[in-house]
Amino acid sequence: MGDTAKVALAARLLTETTMPVGWIAERLAMGTRGHLNHLLHRREKVQRGVAIIKN
Repeated sequence: MGDTAKVALAARLLTETTMPVGWIAERLAMGTRGHLNHLLHRREKVQRGVAIIKN
């Protein structure tokens, strides 16, 4: 899983700037834009209180 501080920063950058996900992922060294989108989606689910079940 990604560094929670980086994921939080990425989420903030997405809401407060016009930078695309790919640019943010590259600058924060978080892998691909798809991976960052996955991490952001997981973060959102956790914040909403949706349980994440691991197999």
